[in-house]
This record gives sequence, structure tokens and C-alpha cells, in this order.
Amino acid sequence: MIDPRTRGAQGLVRLIGSLTGAVDPRCIELSKWQGLSIQERAAAHITDKAMADVEREHGCEAPAARVGPGINPLPGR
Repeated sequence: MIDPRTRGAQGLVRLIGSLTGAVDPRCIELSKWQGLSIQERAAAHITDKAMADVEREHGCEAPAARVGPGINPLPGR
């Protein structure tokens, strides 16, 4: 099946965003969730499944895969 998010004007906006390095707001939210402790996630009713669903549906990269200026790929050095 064709993903409706890749069709029409919305698909064009997503394509331009991906080419220019724009980040989906849900991916930013996911990054914040990943920084929470287990107790904080439980209090906010955020499950591991919900986090995996957001990552899959919005194409979020794992935080370890992100690189750029000011990011040290070798922590502790």
C-alpha cells in the first residue's frame, strides 16, 4: 500500500523537510521521552511500545546515529 503521508502537498512538504534536515516534531518529543527515567515515563503513561511506534511511524533515527557539530561520537574522550 501507498503511505498517504507521501502523497500530495503533504508529501512534498515532507520531502523538502527531509532534504533540508528538518526534524519531525514527534521525533523531538521522542528524544525527550528517551531522556526520561523509567519512573518518569510510567508517571507520564509513556510505554516502550508507544516510543517504538512513534519512531517507526515518523522515521525517527536513533539518537546514537545523529552526528553534527558539537556532538562527540566518542563519549568520555
